[in-house]
Amino acid sequence: MFGRAGHLYVHFTYGMHWCANVVTDAEGTPGAVLLRAVTPLRCLERMRQRRAAAKRDVDVANGPAKLAQAFGLAAAHDRADLVSTELGVSIRDDGTPPTLYP
Repeated sequence: MFGRAGHLYVHFTYGMHWCANVVTDAEGTPGAVLLRAVTPLRCLERMRQRRAAAKRDVDVANGPAKLAQAFGLAAAHDRADLVSTELGVSIRDDGTPPTLYP
């Protein structure tokens, strides 16, 4: 969380779950946004393999630990540059508007 903006901060929480944050502040200053949930638009079957406990598609990545598990994020992805995709993970704007759930 003290790293360079645009990098991933992956941490183990509660002794059982990985969670991921996007670092947002200057290096040395703590600041990040927790990746809270996503609506899968592609690769749903692969995510479902990683999240076999999810009974509905909406439950595949609807929480921080579920999201990390669905995307296969773990310690190896910590400090990944989300622009260069050096570790195979990135954040892109594909123009798809967000889906709002009640």
